[in-house]
Amino acid sequence: MPEITSQNLWSVWGPRLRAAREAEGLTQEQLAERSGVGQPVISAIERKVRGGRDATQVSLARALNRPVAEIFPRDIDSDSEATGVAS
Repeated sequence: MPEITSQNLWSVWGPRLRAAREAEGLTQEQLAERSGVGQPVISAIERKVRGGRDATQVSLARALNRPVAEIFPRDIDSDSEATGVAS
């Protein structure tokens, strides 16, 4: 099992956030409006530049009607490499 680092988690979180957003048919701007999180922050998370604070992750997950752990898992395992998010 790989060492869990911020960069490892960000590499999983970004694609999951993008997949969930796109499954809802939202642009980054629409998700920003719905969640109260700035579009530049959403972009940075999706590009794997940052992970976002816990409160940011909760706001984004709620805006997408998803459990936080579905988009922002805390463990890296064989399933977390997948970028697809159930719709």
